[in-house]
Amino acid sequence: MSVNRDEFFREVTHRICSSLDIGVAVKRAFDYLREHFPLDEVYLDIVDVQLGAIRRIVHFAKGDGEGAEEIVTLPKQVWEWGRGLSGP
Repeated sequence: MSVNRDEFFREVTHRICSSLDIGVAVKRAFDYLREHFPLDEVYLDIVDVQLGAIRRIVHFAKGDGEGAEEIVTLPKQVWEWGRGLSGP
């Protein structure tokens, strides 16, 4: 299925902005993206500096796969390494 680049961008943006519930928005985007890419899962994580961990906000998988931990504590060495990084 061939989709115009601008149309694809608009459709993904529309789905991401379609709900204030981030879980609903990510699920809609995931379903659309799966129509165009071979995706098995998608997740949204944030870095929680106070916890020294990565916090999972939302996760969707193609099947009934196991859910990942909601909070993943990172060792001190990883935090130090991450602080030295710059850019995306």
